[in-house]
Amino acid sequence: MKIWKENKSAAIVVLCLFIILVTGLVSIGVKSNNGRIVVKEVKISPYGTDLAGSMFIPKSALKTDQAGNFINTVPAVIVNAGFTNSRTYLDNVAIQLARCGFAVFQIDMYGHGHSEGTSHRGYANPPNPFTDDTSLMGAQDALAYLRTLGFVDQTRIGICGHSLGGSAAGRLAEKNAGFFTLEDKLLNMLHSEFGVSITAEQVAAQDADAVAYALLSADQLPLYEMRKEQIVAEDRVAVRNYMVFDAHAAGCDPRVVEVAGIPVWRDLQANLGLVMNISGHEGKGMQDKDAALATEHTLKILSLDGAAERDTWYQTNLSRTTERALSTKLKPFYSDASDPAIQAAAASNRLRMITTPFGWHGYTYLSTATAKAAMQFFSTGMAYYNGDIVAGKSTNSIKNPVASHWIVKDLASAVGFVALLVLILPLIDLLMKLPFFASLQGTPQSPSQSKKSPVFWIFTVIFVALPVLTYSQGAGWGSFIKPSPFSTVELATRIAFWALIITAILFVLVIIKYFTFDRRTGISFGDLYGLRYSGKNSL
Repeated sequence: MKIWKENKSAAIVVLCLFIILVTGLVSIGVKSNNGRIVVKEVKISPYGTDLAGSMFIPKSALKTDQAGNFINTVPAVIVNAGFTNSRTYLDNVAIQLARCGFAVFQIDMYGHGHSEGTSHRGYANPPNPFTDDTSLMGAQDALAYLRTLGFVDQTRIGICGHSLGGSAAGRLAEKNAGFFTLEDKLLNMLHSEFGVSITAEQVAAQDADAVAYALLSADQLPLYEMRKEQIVAEDRVAVRNYMVFDAHAAGCDPRVVEVAGIPVWRDLQANLGLVMNISGHEGKGMQDKDAALATEHTLKILSLDGAAERDTWYQTNLSRTTERALSTKLKPFYSDASDPAIQAAAASNRLRMITTPFGWHGYTYLSTATAKAAMQFFSTGMAYYNGDIVAGKSTNSIKNPVASHWIVKDLASAVGFVALLVLILPLIDLLMKLPFFASLQGTPQSPSQSKKSPVFWIFTVIFVALPVLTYSQGAGWGSFIKPSPFSTVELATRIAFWALIITAILFVLVIIKYFTFDRRTGISFGDLYGLRYSGKNSL
C-alpha cells in the first residue's frame, strides 16, 4: 500500500497503458475476425486526387496457385459513409459484411476523412453529388479499383451508403445498372446498328434473338452474335445490388425509356434496399412510425400503389407499356436467402425491400439493425454467405443473422478512450516532477473574479455558445480556399479556417474583458492568463 501511495501516478499510467493495449488488441481482433480477415489501408489516386479507404479481405480469397492466380473469388461491397463523416462511422456495416465473407471497400468520400478534395480533378467548382458525376464523391473510382482486384468476383459487386453516401450510391445505380434490361439493350443494338424496325409487341416479348434470326441476313447474323457477346459481357459485370441508408435514392426512380424508339416504363435494373430510420422523413416519423412506408419516394422505388410492408421482399415486374407494372409481394425479408422464388427475383435484378429500424439520422452508425439488414440484403442479392448460396438448399444460407460483433469493438474502443483520458492527469503529475518543468511549479494565482459575478457568467456563456452556434455555418467560411499541397482535404480546410477565426474572435474578447474588468484588480495580463515564460530550465 505504501508503494502504491508513493508511486500512485506511475501505477495509474501503467494501468491505463495496459488497458489501452488490451482494448486495441480486442478492436483489431473484431475487425480482423481473429485473423481470418486481412484489413488494409488503401489509397488510390486515379486523377491526382487521393481517395482513401480500408479493405477487408477474407484470407480465403487470397489463396493462389503456383502461377500466382487467385483460386477463389468473392463478392465485394463498397461502404460509403455520409456528409462530414469518415469511413469508420459505418464500421458496424463494414465489419459485419466482412464476417459474411465479402471483400469490403470502406471509403472516405472525396473531401472527407483522409481523402482529398475534388477540386484537384480539373473542375472549377466542386460538383453536386445529387445531380453530377458521383465518381467525384468516390463511388465510381472505388468501383474502378475493385475492377483491378483478381480475388473480386466481377459479376457480384454491390454498394451501400448513408445520407450523402447513399445518394452517391443511387447515382451509381442510375449510371451503372440503368433502366434497360439485357433484351432492351440487344433490341436497341438491332435498331441502331442494323436498322431493324422494332414493334411494341417485340419489345414486350423480350426476345432479341427471335427478331435477329427473323429479320437479319446470313451475313449480318455473325456480326449480331459478336455484338451480342460484347453487350452480354458488359451486362454481366454491371453493379446490381444497392442499399441506401436513410437517404433519397437519387436517380433510382422508375421512368419511361425508349427501347428501339418504343416508349416503355422501366424500373431500375438492380436489387435495391431502403433502410429508413423510424424518426426521420421530415419529422413525420416522430408522429407515425409507418411514415416511411408510404412516402412518394418509397412507392416509386418499390413500384407500389399502397403502403409497403416493412421487412418484406417485393419483386418488380416488367411493364409492356408506359404504365407502371406493380410489384409482387414475395416473402419476409428475414427468410431463407436460398428460397428459389427470392433467388430467381435476385438473379433477374428485381428484388426490393424497405426496413424502418429504431433511430434518427445519425443513429445509423450505432445501429445493429442497419448492419443486420445489410448482411441479409447482400447475402440474398448476391447469393453469398461465406460461400455460395444454392437455391433450394439451406446448407450455407442466411436467415436473421447475428450482427452485434462490431459492438464489442466499439465498447473496447470506448474503454480505451476513457483510459486515455484518465491517463492525462497522472502523466502530467509525473512530467511536472521533471527539471524541465520546474519553473511551472508554484502557488496558483488566486481567481481575479468571483463566480458570483454576472460578468463571469456572461463571458462563460459567450465563450461556450459562440463556437457551437457558428459551427454549421462556420464550416463553410473557408469555401473560397481551394485545396492545395498545404491543405488537400476540402472539408477539413473549412473547419480549420472556422476554428482559426473563432480563436481570433475569442482572443479579442479576452483582451476586451481584461481591459474592461480584470485590470482593476491590479494583476497583469500575462499573470492572469499564465503567459509568463521562463527559458532558464529549458536547456
